[in-house]
Amino acid sequence: MADAQLAAAESGIPLPGTEKVLSRETRNGATLGVTALLLWLFGSLLMGSALVLTFLWAAIDGRGPARWLAWYALVSTCLGLGGLLGATVAKAMSDLEALKDTYLTSLGTHQIRANRAGCDRGEEDEAVPQ
Repeated sequence: MADAQLAAAESGIPLPGTEKVLSRETRNGATLGVTALLLWLFGSLLMGSALVLTFLWAAIDGRGPARWLAWYALVSTCLGLGGLLGATVAKAMSDLEALKDTYLTSLGTHQIRANRAGCDRGEEDEAVPQ
């Protein structure tokens, strides 16, 4: 169903049950969020496997140095934290975009009401920029 909605949005066909088409910004934001989530999931799998390998290495008697394991743990931790940070930034950007849209919508409504109030009194409101 999600694939059908995405294909409909990309082709400009209205979503089922609504007369709205997803905007390009909404699609880009969703793509960024999904990419960050997948990166975080991949990093989490790498970090989990690094822990398991570290535990196995520690359980072996007479173990030698394992520089490859240290590098693997470092890379997986960096990827996992990078994905987490990316998901957080994507969510924050999405929330800020929604807040901006809400503010601009309310500002437009306020300007319309102010203009109507000025017209009702027979005055022109020059303080409200058009």
